[in-house]
Amino acid sequence: MHFKKIISLLSIVLILFQFSAFSQDSSVVQWQATGKKIADGQYELTLTGTIKAGWHVYAKPNTAAALEGIGISFSDSSIQKNGDKQVTGNFKTITDKIFETQTEIVSDSFVVIQKINIAGAVPAQLKAMLLYNTANEVSFIPEEKKINISMEGGVDMSAGNRILISSIDLKKPVNACGGT
Repeated sequence: MHFKKIISLLSIVLILFQFSAFSQDSSVVQWQATGKKIADGQYELTLTGTIKAGWHVYAKPNTAAALEGIGISFSDSSIQKNGDKQVTGNFKTITDKIFETQTEIVSDSFVVIQKINIAGAVPAQLKAMLLYNTANEVSFIPEEKKINISMEGGVDMSAGNRILISSIDLKKPVNACGGT
């Protein structure tokens, strides 16, 4: 009886190691991104995506399949998109087995260019969220990827920088509170 428990436990451990040995980065698209200054407070973001072999990306919107294409969002409200994004790459139209419709896809690699306006200080690393859909012959995977974009002329916004509010002076409080 004790021997059966040991064998069962050993089998479970081996199965778990098997899954971890074959695990890999699940992202179908690998990204590189830069931000180029074009004027004061205006930048051009260039996002280059490299797609795994055998996969494709639905980079442009397709209303028949309810696909929105590539979406870019920013958590900072001081960043505003300036115009529509431009997507370039080796596009081709296929009869998609998953959606059973004609759709335009890109494979291998592609480039997304988005112009933005930034109010205030420009960070050295801009955080962005990319939303897009990928597929191969049998699988459809919506991906969400957080990326950091290196910004030309950006300022390091690490913990050493503080906000100065001119109406607040900690050395001269409005009301005395606390110790002497």
